[in-house]
Amino acid sequence: MAAAISTGKVAGPAVSGNRVSFSNEDANLYHQAIFDNSPNAIIFGLPDGTILAVNAAACRMFGRSAEEMCTVGRGAIIDSDDPRSWEAFGDREQPGSFHGEITLLHKDGTRFEGEVIHILFKDSDGRTRSAMIVRDISESKKLADSLRWSEEKFFKAFEYNQAMMTITRLRDNMLLDINREFIRNLGYEREEFQGRSVEELPHWGDLHDQQKMLQHINEYGFVSNYQVSFRKKSGEIGYALVAANLFELDQEKYLLCSAIDITEHKKAAEELRSSQDIFYKAFNTNPHAVFIVSMNDDTILEVNDTFLEQNACTREELIGRNIIDTGFWVQPQERQRYIEMIKRYGVVRNFEARTRLHTGQVFTVLFSGVAIRWKNEPCVLSIVNDITELRRHQQEMARLDRLNVIGEMSASIAHEIRNPMSTVKGFLQLLKGQDRYAEDSEYMQLMIEELDRANAIITEFLSLAKNKPIDKKPENLNERIKALWPLLQSDATKRDMYIDLELGNISDIMIDRGEIRQLILNLVRNGLEAMSPKGRLTIKTYEDRNGVTIAVHDQGPGMSVEVQEKIGTPFFTTKPDGTGLGLAVCYSIAQRHNAVIKVTTGAQGTVFKVIFPPITKG
Repeated sequence: MAAAISTGKVAGPAVSGNRVSFSNEDANLYHQAIFDNSPNAIIFGLPDGTILAVNAAACRMFGRSAEEMCTVGRGAIIDSDDPRSWEAFGDREQPGSFHGEITLLHKDGTRFEGEVIHILFKDSDGRTRSAMIVRDISESKKLADSLRWSEEKFFKAFEYNQAMMTITRLRDNMLLDINREFIRNLGYEREEFQGRSVEELPHWGDLHDQQKMLQHINEYGFVSNYQVSFRKKSGEIGYALVAANLFELDQEKYLLCSAIDITEHKKAAEELRSSQDIFYKAFNTNPHAVFIVSMNDDTILEVNDTFLEQNACTREELIGRNIIDTGFWVQPQERQRYIEMIKRYGVVRNFEARTRLHTGQVFTVLFSGVAIRWKNEPCVLSIVNDITELRRHQQEMARLDRLNVIGEMSASIAHEIRNPMSTVKGFLQLLKGQDRYAEDSEYMQLMIEELDRANAIITEFLSLAKNKPIDKKPENLNERIKALWPLLQSDATKRDMYIDLELGNISDIMIDRGEIRQLILNLVRNGLEAMSPKGRLTIKTYEDRNGVTIAVHDQGPGMSVEVQEKIGTPFFTTKPDGTGLGLAVCYSIAQRHNAVIKVTTGAQGTVFKVIFPPITKG
């Protein structure tokens, strides 16, 4: 914009060309310089709002050119909604002035605050003219408001802070102010603290804390999360975390301190540590396996020592793994039901399921679980009670009861069955020798063989009888195995298999020679039938505190859980031509010898152990 007063299309007698007419030429030039270079907007016009001339500052302030300003008039730059505008530009005809703040408008319609001096004066011709000087005070008002707001915020932040706060003058360690939280926490009145030296005040629990903290502040200018003890008016000791900073005001240094009371937190933390210690001791010394699994992704988060011992693995091998991937649950649907019950009821007791070790061994267990939060995520804490032996004993008792019933029944009906069978066999043998039945002799021989087989089954069936008389004498189990060795080796050779003997140094035990022979033959032949050609079967004997043991270990594929549950049940068999009495007879023989049969099975094969009690001395 030119260094002369800009005018619009409307000209008045007070304007000559592009310059305002003054009586004195020098004064005219002087006023022109002020008009052109003033940082404030200067606007000349008429009382009715017509604008005659504006300076460059006015154009910048309102965002309009001089021509636009003269065209739109004063009404376009004044916010008519501001009631102060009427006082400044209302129905005024007489000379006078207004000095105040009103709301003005930029070209884009945005409002801003301006300090306005509005003067009505008479020109040399006696006509009323308008002069307006405008200073944009929006930024200064914002700054003033911000300062006022900051002061108010500081007061509120200090006085109503949930932390205990103090202001101390460093020159003389004079405590100048404390907030209401400080008063509430320590139980003192404000007057008891204000204006006193810090050293005189009784609120420090340990003066050594104070000295160390001040030393740190003097060295670094601040302190953060510094734990101190404090003494309440009642004498009770509390604990706080202190943050303190130096600041300077009017060349005077001050210390602003804030302290958070952590007394309850400290007590709670101590109780938590104590609870965690109790939990970990109960967790890790529990005789049952205990583990924690995330509900979000089934990750194993923690296991106790018993769990590791029972599973023969290390913590590193389990922590962080998905429990489903470990194969721990034999039936995944059982785990699904278990988790659903936990989610529904929050706790489950004695949920029976089957678990598997990494060796393949399967156990029957009772799960008791509860929903917990562990490391900030929902989890299940499970306690595992191994009831494999209990269920085995229960099954053994049930099996023995069935065997006793069958044995008693077999003894009563075997004689009645054998008599007609013997008669039939005798007549078949008689008829077979006659010429007229020569063509049927082959069929008769088959019938005789079947009768012999039926008689053998009945004989085997009779051996199930609980009260079957036996003749037990002290003998060495190794000698019985050696006596059977040629027969056993022959059976293995026919099947293209091998048998290894690992006979330990064992004591004599009370056995019935005939029954032990049948027991060994049944177990070995079952093992051979379970293996493929080139398989190797091991017969091992040893003695420990439980007694004398014979173990028959085959290299077959192992048995399913369902088959394991039915082992020893009369007439249960997995062989196409089996009678289902072989193992049932073995269990009966073991029972009559007060022996125990234990079975372990897996991918590496099956082991049948028969544990005989030692001979009682005396």
